[in-house]
Amino acid sequence: MRLLSLAVDDLRVLEHVQIDCDSPLTYLYGENGAGKTSVLEAMHVLATGQSFRSTQLRHLIRRDQPLLRVVGELRDNAGAIHRLGIEKHRSGVTRVRIDGEEVSRVSDLALQMPLRAVSPDSHALVSGGPTLRRRFIDWGVFHVEQHERFPWRRYARLLEQRNALLKSSADTGMLDAIDSQLDTYGDSIVACRDAYVARLALLLPRYLSEFASDLSVEVHHAKGWRGDDKFGDALKRHRSDCLRYRVTSVGPHRADLVLTVDGKPAREVLSRGQQKSVLYALTMAQADDFHTHANRRMVLLCDDLASELDAHRFEAVLERLTTLGHQLVVTGVNREKSLADQQARVFHVKQGQVDLVI
Repeated sequence: MRLLSLAVDDLRVLEHVQIDCDSPLTYLYGENGAGKTSVLEAMHVLATGQSFRSTQLRHLIRRDQPLLRVVGELRDNAGAIHRLGIEKHRSGVTRVRIDGEEVSRVSDLALQMPLRAVSPDSHALVSGGPTLRRRFIDWGVFHVEQHERFPWRRYARLLEQRNALLKSSADTGMLDAIDSQLDTYGDSIVACRDAYVARLALLLPRYLSEFASDLSVEVHHAKGWRGDDKFGDALKRHRSDCLRYRVTSVGPHRADLVLTVDGKPAREVLSRGQQKSVLYALTMAQADDFHTHANRRMVLLCDDLASELDAHRFEAVLERLTTLGHQLVVTGVNREKSLADQQARVFHVKQGQVDLVI
């Protein structure tokens, strides 16, 4: 898959921007606040319906405008051209179109346009809470397993029903009925995540050696409850706690990608620089796995990459990812001379205007 073009209306400082990005590597440079990151946000919105910087819609839509619009054309593995579009209104309404047809689920965009973003704040994947790490795992599982073998949406609906039941009553019969279904979906989710994390664990040392050769990080999947119980048994064992606290306290929704160094939590022993090395190594491992098991390419957004990595590691990231065939969109403050050898498409961004340089 490759994103061929992007058109953006009224997203942050971008009033009307059109970009031809049919290249393995697109580089946008300019001063801070010029609008470089907003271009990456537009791509992220097109692929996921959300920004990677803010959950506040009012901050995303340009001042005094009723809505933002992003449209992109992409070419799939078979060479077919698809047109994706999304509108987000201040009222909260979102409209999504794929090849001219309105669709009801934003996740349909993700299936068409697999995309990941790495920004200066992304080291929180290592230092922050488990939510980001669950999303990291689930991105990879979703794009390899698709819907049927990874029933997260069905699990989430049942979990919402169970939590509502715990808050409103203690109907044991209804809990039993929900738990029997929740058990089946939960076991499927755990199995998919287990297999995915096992593959990442095999790939991670190779890429970590490129960023921090003296660092060894272990990864494993914490499934969301302690012990060797099956999910159904864990639900039964913890039912009294669930009833007491009126929330489901065990399950895949509480899972984590556990990162350790010599048996200690990575977030506690690694410096911020080392955390960034782990972040990029995990990203590379994920890109490699996606390429191998989904037989597809992704769009990888790297915001201010040159400031995050030294020159050697910066070029290593570009070379490795372009070799795998993924499409990179990178931002930076300065025009990087090394990009000339990468046959990059380079744009200068200034005051919300995006101009092609080469």
